[in-house]
Amino acid sequence: VITGDNAVKGTQTIAVNKLAKSGYLTGGEMSRSDGEKVTEDTKLSDLGYSGGDGKISIAKGDGSTIDIDVTNDTKIGDVTKALSAAGVNANFDSSTGRIFVSSKDSGAKNDFNLTASGSSGNQALAALGLSKNAYKAKVGAEIDFSGIDTSSASDGTPYDYGKTKLTDLLNADTQGHLPLSLNANGKSVTVTVDDTIDSFVKKMNDAGVKASFDADSKTIAISEGNVSSVGQYDENVLSTLGITSDKLTDVSLKGGATKIDGQDAEIELNGAKFTSATNNFSVNGLTITAKDVTEPGKTVSLTTDTDYDGIYGTIKDFIKEYSSLINEMDKLY
Repeated sequence: VITGDNAVKGTQTIAVNKLAKSGYLTGGEMSRSDGEKVTEDTKLSDLGYSGGDGKISIAKGDGSTIDIDVTNDTKIGDVTKALSAAGVNANFDSSTGRIFVSSKDSGAKNDFNLTASGSSGNQALAALGLSKNAYKAKVGAEIDFSGIDTSSASDGTPYDYGKTKLTDLLNADTQGHLPLSLNANGKSVTVTVDDTIDSFVKKMNDAGVKASFDADSKTIAISEGNVSSVGQYDENVLSTLGITSDKLTDVSLKGGATKIDGQDAEIELNGAKFTSATNNFSVNGLTITAKDVTEPGKTVSLTTDTDYDGIYGTIKDFIKEYSSLINEMDKLY
């Protein structure tokens, strides 16, 4: 503790509740499908990723979010460069086959989290070892939107693939046989002329099949349960959506990341709490550097007073140096 000129004299109490930390993520060990050594040039597809176009996001503690696009051909080195450009420290360690990510500074606002909203993004995070949880799902083939105008709206709003009506994707013969019933975990799911991709996926989830549609990769992923057809036209629906048994691909990726969250330091001075992104505090003339936390419920007494001995020593040293200077001048003149 360093006192300034306006520091209050007297005895004060202080407790250190928390020390500041930087966010630090240790990625899980990556492995190639062919057993070869993982390098910076290893592609996502080599790690078992099959999601095509995907997106992962880095969410900062200050509320900002930056998206990173990935594909089957994205390399590990591409990901670490993109993460570094997003404002964190990121590097690949070839000796351990892991990616390490840390915040540039300590404190909660400088913390980060790696997230993904779609199945392809979650698959990419798991393949890179950047997610805590494993990814396991049956991923469908890419849905064909080539016959639909998917250009952005006049105001620049991107096309919402999930709102595409199934009748715009199905052939005329199948459309003519709607409504149709599908089997989802032993329950009947009805497909109607009003259904969209999103509403169809919701019906599957309501029936107990955990499914999601990823607009980036344009695929449906099923992580639990199954859906099957009863007749020919039902099969056409599933085939159009890329989720017939012959089009589903089993994807199992282990993830395995561990994360230390960034946090602010916190002290209690005379019962009042103060926080700082670093372990340094400046409070009412006191400059405090927190070195370690105090025991829960305990405080340390801090006495501030005028340092008369220090003042006397400073004056004494000044007089001594002044006298020495005068003596030297007398010798010269």
